[in-house]
Amino acid sequence: IKAIEPLFDSITYGDENVDVKVVQEVLLYYGYYHGSVDSTYGPLTEQAIDQVKIDVLQEVNEQEEVTVGNHEVTSNNEELELKPKKNEEPQVEADQNEDVVQLEVEKNDTSIISHAKSYLGTPYVWGGTAPSGFDCSGYIQFLYAEQNIVIPRTVNEIWNFSSEVSSPSVGDLVFFETYQAGPSHLGIYLGNNQFIHAGSSNGVEISELNGNDYWESRYLGAKRISN
Repeated sequence: IKAIEPLFDSITYGDENVDVKVVQEVLLYYGYYHGSVDSTYGPLTEQAIDQVKIDVLQEVNEQEEVTVGNHEVTSNNEELELKPKKNEEPQVEADQNEDVVQLEVEKNDTSIISHAKSYLGTPYVWGGTAPSGFDCSGYIQFLYAEQNIVIPRTVNEIWNFSSEVSSPSVGDLVFFETYQAGPSHLGIYLGNNQFIHAGSSNGVEISELNGNDYWESRYLGAKRISN
């Protein structure tokens, strides 16, 4: 939320643009925005911004900055918990004696694979972050949240957040360049040349990494969320 604070001053009621969409996505994730992510600054967006200014930003601006993972957050020298307001599930904790909290995901995370497969057939929804419909990064973020691990929302942010590996192992993230330059699609590697992802055509499905001309030609590499 702190990261999108500058956008609150750059967008105005009635605007329809990507900055409004970013604000809506973040505030939806944290339970402040209750409308659709339609990129239009309307009454629900205005209400969400006003509420988050009261609940979060006033307190955050009075606290000193620390670093958690690859992201700047704030701390008042007490134990800090990062977690969405909605459902209060994903969280990262920073001990009062540490400046950096490290996240670790086991190389072969069979638990997240099992959860990933349980959503096969879920339809694709642009901006979707729930079992009623996922987009590719919303699907991955949701799966990690089920493991109580907070990761960024967009494909590019997840790419920058994770660590490069030479070749994918089971549970690693695989990235692709699709509708725009740079990483714009991702999935979870299952082994045996397969990955699971939320595709725009068939929703959550399993695809071949190599041997499929479309995915093979757009493959950027594998990364891992780890310390």
